Amino acid sequence: MRNENTFGIHFILRMNKVKNSKAPLYVRITVNATRIEVSLKIWVDILDWNSSKGLTKSKNEKTKELNSFLEQVRGQLTDCYKQLQLQRRIIDAEAIKNLFLGYEKKEYTLNTLLEYHNTRYE
Repeated sequence: MRNENTFGIHFILRMNKVKNSKAPLYVRITVNATRIEVSLKIWVDILDWNSSKGLTKSKNEKTKELNSFLEQVRGQLTDCYKQLQLQRRIIDAEAIKNLFLGYEKKEYTLNTLLEYHNTRYE
């Protein structure tokens, strides 16, 4: 079976938002050359960041814990990608982000809309 999607996960620092030599950490999800970024709401010291690996330089316990957390996030995003594949849904960066963050798109059927209408206007 041939995979038609390209998929990538990269952790980046937003250097345009640096404060006190710390920058916010984002995860960039790329599918078929379209990308989307999600803030992890973590600030990382610029000197502790290894941009080529996308991880912190493991100097102390705090940075080792952060690297472990980043690997967990990478695993969760990969699971979201695989879950979309198994469900045979359209795979794009937005769908992976929404599944990762827990946003679900409600799908309405004609029957549910009629039930909603009838209960609303009783």
